[in-house]
Amino acid sequence: MTSIELGAQHPVALASVDYLSFSFQRFPTGSLNFPEVEMSVTDRAVRGAEGYLMLRVASKPWEGDDDAEDRPVLSFEFTTFARFECAHKDAEKIINIFMAANTPAYIVWPYIRGFVSDMINRAGFPGYHLPLLMIDIKSEGNAIEQSQED
Repeated sequence: MTSIELGAQHPVALASVDYLSFSFQRFPTGSLNFPEVEMSVTDRAVRGAEGYLMLRVASKPWEGDDDAEDRPVLSFEFTTFARFECAHKDAEKIINIFMAANTPAYIVWPYIRGFVSDMINRAGFPGYHLPLLMIDIKSEGNAIEQSQED
């Protein structure tokens, strides 16, 4: 029989998610279509045992006719900031490896989904949820900056 250690934890934990800016625009339309969404990493940084991630999430721009029946009913864009902490004895090494991957963006994604769903619902639209997993993550500024303390 195989057993799984349920008490095992990853050494890096999400410490906070903050929403820095949000813009929302509603369009008159003939039908209730929601836009496709894109997410990009705009900045990553590591300082000691902490990692920082800045994400931009936006509806894809509409490329069709403004009066088209299938035009999305809204557009939005927001910036979110996430902070990760590592309490392991090799924290700096682990957090650098962790922050170099797309893993931090995947961890923040459920918070982004909840935020978008809540904001659209508050605008009076029916329930809307982003996909469970965002596969395509673009990097605008993915170089990891390390700050050295004097």
